[in-house]
Parts: sequence; C-alpha cells; structure tokens
Amino acid sequence: MLPPRISSIFAMPRGPQVPSASRTAHSQPGFVSLATRMLLPMDLPETQRIVDERTTLTEMLNYQRTVMVRKVSGLTKEQTLTRLEPSTLTLAGLLRHLTLVDIYWFIMVLRGEAMPPPWEAGDWESDPDWEMTSATDFTPEEIIADFKNTWREVSAVSADMDLDHTGTRSDGTVISHRWVLAHLIEEYARHNGHADFIRESLDGSTGD
Repeated sequence: MLPPRISSIFAMPRGPQVPSASRTAHSQPGFVSLATRMLLPMDLPETQRIVDERTTLTEMLNYQRTVMVRKVSGLTKEQTLTRLEPSTLTLAGLLRHLTLVDIYWFIMVLRGEAMPPPWEAGDWESDPDWEMTSATDFTPEEIIADFKNTWREVSAVSADMDLDHTGTRSDGTVISHRWVLAHLIEEYARHNGHADFIRESLDGSTGD
C-alpha cells in the first residue's frame, strides 16, 4: 500500500566547513575537532554551468543525493538514529525516506509499476512513517548501500526517458519527467537542510 504522505508530497555548492571557535558545538559533549574527525566521505560532483536542460537537472539532483549520503556516512548506528528534538527525524530515517521517494516517482509514477520488494511489505497502515521508523532495523552501511542501488536503478530509468515523458499518480494527476526531476531537487535540498542540523549536532560538521 502506498503511504498517503508519500502520495501527497510532492547559492553555489560549498564543501565541509571548519567549525568556528565561537560555535557552541565546541562545548558540547562528543564534539570532535576538524583536526581529528574524519572528513565526510564521497567527493562532491561538479555541476556544469552552461549545458542542456536534462544535464542541468540530472547533475543538480545527483549533487543533492551525494550531499545526503555524506551526511549519513562515517557515523555509528546510534548516531544515525539520533534525534534533534523536538523533531523525530533521524539521518538514517531521512535516507530511507529518500530511497522510497526515488522509487515512488521513477518506478511507480513514471514507469507505472507496483511498489517493489521489500518496500511493498511496509506497515504504513499502522505507522505512516514506517520507512523512517524502520531504519532501526538496519545498519548505516545497509541503508547507504540500498540508497545507492536505488539511485543507480532510477538513474537508468531516467536516462531512458524523454523529459516530456509523463506518468500518472493514483489520484489521476499526470506529471512529466521534467517536473519530477525539478521537484526532487527541491525535496532533496529541503531534507539536506534537516540533515545539516542533525549532523552538526553530532560532530560539528557543516557545509555540503
């Protein structure tokens, strides 16, 4: 069953920044200085400034995807499940959510297929946020690997579709491939903002 919330959704890049000496993170337990902490893995991709529409949309979306992977990487399972109250969001939950978002738009809407396993067994009936709360059942490595595998799959789907290709949502709304790419840039950027705050609270890391 497709989660109702999923059905209804829908500055230039900069690298990791050195936490300022004036930042309160220095006084927080568990803060690790830039000199000793591991830099966020996975290099940020370059985005071309003058190029065709498809390449611009695809590169900007992949940039946002890379940022999200970096925010979750290099942490313990406990850290990826840490909440920044009063929010219930976690880094692991966000990455699981975005994995499902990619599946929804590219596989289900644009390609018109059913939700694939193991997602089709999700218990959204009793837990509307199942894809996020179930993150406790997986290691960070498993969640990242699943996200990257989905990324490769939906990228292949996207590459085979014209930007004018359309898909239909369960409510009958017809949506173009072009709109989906633009929408996902917005969605990823918004959730990367959530991830920014959570990651900084964990080890002081800031920036993309």
